[in-house]
Amino acid sequence: MGLRILEAGCGRQCQPDTPPDAHVVGLDADEAGLAHNERVDEKIVADIESVHLPHESFDRIVCHNVLEHVSNPTAALDNLAGALAPGGELRLGLPNVVSLKSLVAKLTPHSFHVFVYRRLGYENAGKPGYGPFPTYLRWSLRQSALERWALGRGLEVVESRTEAGRAFEGRPVLGRLSGRSSELRLVLRKTGRD
Repeated sequence: MGLRILEAGCGRQCQPDTPPDAHVVGLDADEAGLAHNERVDEKIVADIESVHLPHESFDRIVCHNVLEHVSNPTAALDNLAGALAPGGELRLGLPNVVSLKSLVAKLTPHSFHVFVYRRLGYENAGKPGYGPFPTYLRWSLRQSALERWALGRGLEVVESRTEAGRAFEGRPVLGRLSGRSSELRLVLRKTGRD
């Protein structure tokens, strides 16, 4: 059997680099979105902050574009770290909370996000199973805070980088105003296996 992967907050689809022979467990609070995900082998409808996950049972946990939408991301991260097997990787992708893009998203109401999505042609925006989802973007999701959290949980920081988000492509003025890249990517490895 291949890797045992948890896709935390996968909704309708898994990450494109998921190996075809992996056993994939999909976790999402949105039952309607998860129901459409045909790649997962098991489905768990639950909140990542409080769901009971089997201890040290996943070789890889992927959590992209999720933590900004939970009210207590540290509880969610602690939960995921406990489910990670020794030597396993936790792959995180989220907005850089100190970017202009993130600050605008945090300070505007969810109803405005839904309005904008619908104006851009996403007719299902805001309906069950479809984004945009409410955004919290807690300060604990800063790159430095996440790196400290990881080290305190026995996780080695394998990769930690910011990159330009698609929102600023072709918009040099907005890109300069942000002063930082708008997307954060981290790969963390749980110590304990050679």
